[in-house]
Amino acid sequence: MTSSIRDQLDTLSALQRIELEMAHHEKSLADVQARIDALTDEVQTLQMQVAENRENMEGLKKRYRESEAEVKVIESRVSQRNDQLRSVKTNKEYQSMLKEIEDLQSKRSTLEDQTLAVLDEIEKSEAQIGILNRDLIELTRETEERQAEIRKTAEVERQELVQLTQERDAIMTALPLSLQKLYAKAKKQGRGIGVAAVIDAVCQVCRMNIPPQMYNELMRLNDLRTCPNCQRIIYPKALMEDD
Repeated sequence: MTSSIRDQLDTLSALQRIELEMAHHEKSLADVQARIDALTDEVQTLQMQVAENRENMEGLKKRYRESEAEVKVIESRVSQRNDQLRSVKTNKEYQSMLKEIEDLQSKRSTLEDQTLAVLDEIEKSEAQIGILNRDLIELTRETEERQAEIRKTAEVERQELVQLTQERDAIMTALPLSLQKLYAKAKKQGRGIGVAAVIDAVCQVCRMNIPPQMYNELMRLNDLRTCPNCQRIIYPKALMEDD
């Protein structure tokens, strides 16, 4: 009788180890796509930065072209006013035209300064885009490598999960129906953990004490026992390890 109970406990413990390992693989596989997507998001974020910088640079180039065009318009007007000075009849008109020319020249000078500043921004923007492009190339390469590694690891885990599932199913098929029901009930009540070791009369899952009489009976291995607190199937760890 003792040998039979010991064998049952060994089988149930092995079954639980397999199911816990299966759960670990299932959780890991469930996160595969999320990890791949997270890496893709990093690349897309950097791509957006590059695109924003390019858009900003195009805006700067447009400003530069507009400023250059406006400078040329002002230069043409200054030239026209200088030509008109020769035909001015009165001093008042002459002074007025000189003032207009002076204002135009001042505006042209301001525009030229602004144009140079925009040109400097364009150069800085081009340099920044160059850095971002290099970073993007490197990040894309690293991302593809890491995603490939994730997929490779996931495939290994899938194969291991298939093997574990086969092992679990084989064990379950060999178990008596009554033991299958007992294990399923204990696992449900124990939130996925159906078997617990007992050390020095303490359940190692719920950490509660086993009553002395029950503990003595548990040590004899005459029957399957469940923890009075968490309802998991319990076994004396010391005796099982000795065996």
